[in-house]
Amino acid sequence: MIKTFFRIIFSSKASSKFSLGVIVGLSFSISVILATFGIMDGFETSMKESLRSAQGNLYLYSDKAPFYIKDHLKKALTKDEILSYTGVYQTQGFILSGQDSKGVLMKGIAPNEFGLVTNLAVSIGTEDVALGVELAKYLKVKKGDFVTLAFGNKNKAIVGMPELKRLKVGDIVSHGIYEKDLRTIYINRDFMQKSFAVDDKVNIVLVKAKSIADSDLLALRRELINDLGLEFNVKIYWQEFSSLIEAVRVERFMIGLILQMVVVIAIFNVLAFIIFLNEERTKELFLIKALGFSQGQLVRSWLFLIFIIWGLSCALSILFVRFFNYALLNISFLRLPPEVYHLTNLEIILDHKDYLVVFGLAMVWLLIFSGFLLYRIKRRPILEGLRREFA
Repeated sequence: MIKTFFRIIFSSKASSKFSLGVIVGLSFSISVILATFGIMDGFETSMKESLRSAQGNLYLYSDKAPFYIKDHLKKALTKDEILSYTGVYQTQGFILSGQDSKGVLMKGIAPNEFGLVTNLAVSIGTEDVALGVELAKYLKVKKGDFVTLAFGNKNKAIVGMPELKRLKVGDIVSHGIYEKDLRTIYINRDFMQKSFAVDDKVNIVLVKAKSIADSDLLALRRELINDLGLEFNVKIYWQEFSSLIEAVRVERFMIGLILQMVVVIAIFNVLAFIIFLNEERTKELFLIKALGFSQGQLVRSWLFLIFIIWGLSCALSILFVRFFNYALLNISFLRLPPEVYHLTNLEIILDHKDYLVVFGLAMVWLLIFSGFLLYRIKRRPILEGLRREFA
């Protein structure tokens, strides 16, 4: 009898076209919410991955002065939870090329150690410099070109005069974070230490941990703080952007609530579709009722139709989300400005929980609103529709 019900419902082209429009409308509404969740989840995931690739899992520094990595510090950094670490001498300066200049964060690194800790491959020689990709664009330089660095001079005889160093661009790297790509340069650590006359001292230590889970990193951070005392500050790689990440999480929740109205509006189209079919096929529905199709069976058939619409809409929404993601990555005018959103590229990233929540809420809204309508249809006398048809 259910097959008969569906043959009656979709016996005209108008019904089929109406149903297609309803499915497309509902799927688009669902995909908008999925895409919103995916962009915000993708923002957090991409931000953390980019930060982790640029500075390891943890980093520690001293507010006082550059320091040696001595026995006490080495002992604290040889825990089972720590895979490797590297010292960095970091300071600020200016980079110049032609008429262009930019204030930069200069990082003196040991390339091999740095690559093991951060997974960011930086290929530089003794007197080379590596630039972030956005900085290279700004200065209009490429590998093999020469740039000039200006930084504070440690020579007391010429206080106030900057020291200038002309270095070759040995590498151009991408962090995935706009500010770092625009403001960060890498120099050989030995060269930096000699230039600043700090012997073998560093002012930051980057740490790579076995586990990247936030809970494990927080536990490791507490252990290091207990071991090192107040001499060092220890931070997790994402703490620099923690307020921004938390703001995105709050906005994700609020926007998700607001966008539920889009789904509710699309669900009214589903209800209009049911009302249209129920009125359009009054004679045929009366006939199958007369042949033994009870009012309860009719309501269950309508409910089955609603589940089919929901299922097809959810499946189509996944295709919409994939299209949105492709457009976001490949269509230039859809790319968000990196100077505002920090990341050079935004990507839609969703997990199974996101799909379950969005699809589940859509089903709940459908059941709530369609429940009232189906309850009215169930209570409607069998002959009422037929009387109205011939009135």
